[in-house]
Amino acid sequence: MEKITVIIGKADSGKTMKAKEIASSYKKENVTWISGRYWKHDRPFLYRSCNLNTELIIIDDCDDASHIESIYSSAVEGIKVDKPSKEPFYIHPKIIIGCSSEISIDDFIQSNAFKRRVTIIDCNMTPKETSKEVINELSKILDATPKKIKL
Repeated sequence: MEKITVIIGKADSGKTMKAKEIASSYKKENVTWISGRYWKHDRPFLYRSCNLNTELIIIDDCDDASHIESIYSSAVEGIKVDKPSKEPFYIHPKIIIGCSSEISIDDFIQSNAFKRRVTIIDCNMTPKETSKEVINELSKILDATPKKIKL
């Protein structure tokens, strides 16, 4: 399982724009956007907008940091896609979660297990404050060199 990328920041800090920048390196039809507002992980047909070619899922405006663990846990074996009147299937996309402005870095458990599972991009940071680890992780996501990434 690949790391989940979580984008945090204040309102109007560019979280959704960062997600769009990452998504632009994929074919549009292989990217699925899902609202994270009022997320209920057990909601039926949650990933119904995905297809077999989905390579990237962006969950935008997630309003509760505790949902990230449940999203990761469900994705370990693959995301189950249920569609009405169709046979379910599994996909293994990269996942980006854009958090609402109410969520901060302090809301996350900073254990080693968490750090192995999640990369946090903090849009409140200036480019000089951005760690090499985050730049390298973004490079992997974008299949680019660190020089191509704008922060």
